Amino acid sequence: MRGIPSLTLSLSNRRVTATRRRRKNLTNIPISRYLTFVPQERAAATRAKLVETGSDLIRRKGFIATRIVDVCEVASVTKGAFFHHFKTKEELAEACLIEWSRKTSEMLARAPFQKETDPTRRVLGCIDFLIELFDSPQTLKSCLVGTTVQEVSETHPELRSTAGRCFAQMKDRLKAMLDEACRSTGKRLDTGSLADLWIATLQGSLILYWGFYWREVYHAAPLI
Repeated sequence: MRGIPSLTLSLSNRRVTATRRRRKNLTNIPISRYLTFVPQERAAATRAKLVETGSDLIRRKGFIATRIVDVCEVASVTKGAFFHHFKTKEELAEACLIEWSRKTSEMLARAPFQKETDPTRRVLGCIDFLIELFDSPQTLKSCLVGTTVQEVSETHPELRSTAGRCFAQMKDRLKAMLDEACRSTGKRLDTGSLADLWIATLQGSLILYWGFYWREVYHAAPLI
């Protein structure tokens, strides 16, 4: 009978030790890899919303007139969240330009005219596609790249360079289509200059639209 208390105490100590060991093991589980997914997903969504809102406001108001507080208010995002993703408004604008170029590439890659097997008809289909795009009431008659670079060309060299790369990418896409059309028809053209002219005409048509609200400018501009 004398050994019973000591046995009971020994069993009790073992239970305590086992419980402590289980608790310690639980604290060592790397739960961060399960908990960080949602915040990262939310952070990505917040950044995308800031870029989308920033792009829209810059297209409507211009880079200079667009304030960080405006972006945060429209996007329903705190200033703290803004500065978590972007140090300055210039950094946001650069992200907007990069995303704009990416989306433009995707839009043109999925456009119906890409199904045309004849290269010349593909070029004409691209013109028709742009006419229909700008003719739509849902399309804001503004180019983020053109609007931004007109304001920042002499004051923000990094943004100017980013905008220049966006124009260069568009030129390369247009030139590639024109080169293929020339090869298929045996014609020789300065396709690089023609692509530049095409871009300049489209940008100019946007200026004319805002100057005169001349809706028909989009029907004539791509054919000049």
